Parts: sequence; structure tokens; C-alpha cells
Amino acid sequence: MNDLQKAMENLRADEGLKQRTLDSIQKQALHRRSSHSHRSRFVAALCSFVLLLVAATGIGGYTLYAKPVSYISLDINPSVELALNYWNRVVSVTPLNEDGNALIQDLSLQNLYYTEAVDLLLDKAEVYSSNDLNITVTSDQADELISGIESCHNYGLYQGHCSEADPTEHQEAHELGISVAKYRLYLQLVQYDPSLTVEDCAQMNMHQLRALLQKYTSGDSSTEDSLIQENSQSNGRGSGHGNGHGNGNRHGNHS
Repeated sequence: MNDLQKAMENLRADEGLKQRTLDSIQKQALHRRSSHSHRSRFVAALCSFVLLLVAATGIGGYTLYAKPVSYISLDINPSVELALNYWNRVVSVTPLNEDGNALIQDLSLQNLYYTEAVDLLLDKAEVYSSNDLNITVTSDQADELISGIESCHNYGLYQGHCSEADPTEHQEAHELGISVAKYRLYLQLVQYDPSLTVEDCAQMNMHQLRALLQKYTSGDSSTEDSLIQENSQSNGRGSGHGNGHGNGNRHGNHS
């Protein structure tokens, strides 16, 4: 092969390399344009989400934060209900009897995580630690909340009993102005004595209500008057103390 032929072969080879290089550059350009398009769509979607989030925070964020989705009702002798938002922060505190009103005085529970709020309440209520402690939880995440409550430091001071309440129970108790635990006992007690009122049950602590139910089921109906009289004669935060008989079980159906 002479020098001219060699030169021609090298030229054809160079042209092939050029074409392959050009094809590669075109493919990379198409890929970059496609990637840029995807990135642009992603950035646009992200901006839309951020704008919606800002709008929600500015317009309805507080409403969302303040909306109760779970309820924790505590009964010792004080009866107090905590309403929690989606993040399990306290958004309202409702006393359900006079002792409950006294208990929450000087306590800043608003916006606390629920376990902190429960611990503070139980710490201040230590004077009632010889009484039964009943806690009911109304929530779609009741198992999680009950586990958290049972892990509270001050829960161990009491013969504690945690259970789940359904929304209907909670609403009916709320309409009567009593806790779910007392409402459950009231429904059982009124079967033995239809003259027993919600107000009677509201003024008695859980130990007294259980003792009354036990006496009814054992056939001694004379106990009601003595227990109501005992409660009316007691005064101060140490009223109505009795020995705790909580069983410590979770998810009791009707305490």
C-alpha cells in the first residue's frame, strides 16, 4: 500500500471517529435536556408544596395544631381530662370535679407532650396515691399512648389501671360531665339502684364507687348511703382515701 492509500484509510478512520463522537455528544445533549426537564418538574412540584405548606401554616396552621384528636381521662379523686392534638401535645385541660380543678391550679400543661403532662398531674396528686388510679384513652393510637402513660415515672406511685375507651363512650361521658371511668361504673350501678344520679357518682372517688358496686353485687344495698355520707363529710384534698385495688391491667373493658 502506497503512502496515498494509507492517508486515505486514516482519513476514513478519522471520519468514523468523528461521527461516533458526534453521536455521543448528541446523546449526552438529549440526556441533559431530559434530566433538566425532570429537574424542572421536580423543582416546580417542590415549590408548589412549599407554597401550600406556607399557606397552611399562615392560614390554618394554628387550627390544625389546636384540633383535639385524642383524649386522656385521669381519675384518682381528682378527675381531669387532657385533649391532645395530632402530635400528642396538650391543647386543652378540663377539670371534671372540684378536686380536679384544684389539681390543675398552678400547673402549666398547655403544649406539653402528653407523658410530661401526665407525670406532672400524678406528681401533684401524690396525696391521693393510696386511691385507685384509673386512666382511659380515647384515640386511634390508644396502644401507643397507654404504653407511654405506663412508662411515666409517677405512674408507679399508684395502683394504676389504663384502658381504652371508644369515641361513643367518651362522648356520652362528656355530655354528662364526668370521666369515662366513672361513667362506666355509673352504668353498672344504676342497674342496681335507678335512683342513683350522675352527680352522686361524680362526687365519689373510684375506690368508693367500686366498693359500692361490690356491695350491690354481694347483696348489701345498705352501703350506698354510708359511702355517699362518707364522701359528703370528707373535706380537703385528702378526702375519701381508701386502699388501692387497681389491677394494673391494660385495656380493661369496663373498669
